[in-house]
Amino acid sequence: MVTAVARRTPRTVMVTAALGALVFAGALGGAALTRTVAAPSTSTSPVPTTTPGPGADGCLREPCRVLGAATLGDTRIELVADSGGMTGRLRIGGPGASRVIEIADIGRIEETGALQCYPASISACLVRARGPQGLTGKVVVGRSDKWSPLERAYLSTADFLTLTNVVADSGPEVVAAQCAPEGCSGGVHAQVFTLAGVSVGCTREYTTARELPGYPSVDIGAARLRPCD
Repeated sequence: MVTAVARRTPRTVMVTAALGALVFAGALGGAALTRTVAAPSTSTSPVPTTTPGPGADGCLREPCRVLGAATLGDTRIELVADSGGMTGRLRIGGPGASRVIEIADIGRIEETGALQCYPASISACLVRARGPQGLTGKVVVGRSDKWSPLERAYLSTADFLTLTNVVADSGPEVVAAQCAPEGCSGGVHAQVFTLAGVSVGCTREYTTARELPGYPSVDIGAARLRPCD
């Protein structure tokens, strides 16, 4: 189930101080993360490739396809999807990985651009899918070869969802573009969440998501944020 988008007052100062401890402890229990100032890495396998049959290292239904891959330090991460794209798995360590994390219940996984990973003190990977309400995503976080999925799913009603550095802490934030209450024709703003699921704030309205500063690698900065309506 995709979590509805919450609107809250910015809490940047409190979140920055507490996020490091909260995130990793929460990630191990299924709920949090942190961030750094490294440039995000994006999917390096735009063309799906076929992998061996299903199983713990593949997907639920053949043919299994690798929809994206990234390398964080010495760790290879691959996103494998089943034939319908409704269930995916992150193989931490690449083929033959001992850690496989299932990604499900967020819609049909995107054919291209499904995987984005961000290297940091506590790294994160975002898996994007197409759901009935818009672009949805689930985040998996890792530190010292220990990876765990976060419980929350993120929603963008304006078709743009990414990981990037916004506030000064030790991990990325989730940036989700949202349509104005009357619809995207009334404008689009970016809503920023910590990976613990706390809304940090929103930008002003832009005509489209493509007008967000630095798009598509958006460079928002905490100074651009204000309370969400």
